[in-house]
Amino acid sequence: MFTRQVANKLVIVLVYVDDLLITGSDTDMIEQLKCTLNSKFKRKYLDIGARGARPSPTPLEQNNNFFDALDTKCLKQNEEGMPGKVHMEATLRVVRYIKKNPWQGIWLDSSSTCGLIAFCDSDWSTCPISRKSVTRYYIKLGNSLISWKSKKQNTVARSSAEAEYRSMAMTTAKLIWLSGLLNELGVKRDHPAKLFCDSKTTL
Repeated sequence: MFTRQVANKLVIVLVYVDDLLITGSDTDMIEQLKCTLNSKFKRKYLDIGARGARPSPTPLEQNNNFFDALDTKCLKQNEEGMPGKVHMEATLRVVRYIKKNPWQGIWLDSSSTCGLIAFCDSDWSTCPISRKSVTRYYIKLGNSLISWKSKKQNTVARSSAEAEYRSMAMTTAKLIWLSGLLNELGVKRDHPAKLFCDSKTTL
């Protein structure tokens, strides 16, 4: 992420691999930055065309299951583009939600402790096609959220306990990596990392 602030004017550039998202409070500074990028690199600017869209009160519909769309695609081979359409509609809903709540963000608490706390869970055999489970976790440094993930597991779990165990293993690996990073940065932690799971069988 690159941030430039001049007086009360702010421009933020988010970079992911070869994709950039440019936003800010001053359109002139944004245009200057785009001209600078155009002089150095070959760029293509995309616009989703949602400026006149109606704001959404929530980022996603309740109980929305994207796997159902994939399952429908497999059953109806003559309907092309079904998963892409469903996912695009969900993406536009998130954009419309941000439009209504432009100041939403993740607040980092400077006065909290420096202990790592993780919470993990899994959905057993969520995908109706591959029967693979989905791991979800989020990790906090004190009261501040610093890492989160939702990812399909690599192998098929034969029980809900196995799915939960794999979820804990993935979260533990992330905790170890974050612990090493904090050590390199010289951050002293108050206590060892804590991992919470809702499966008594796995524990």
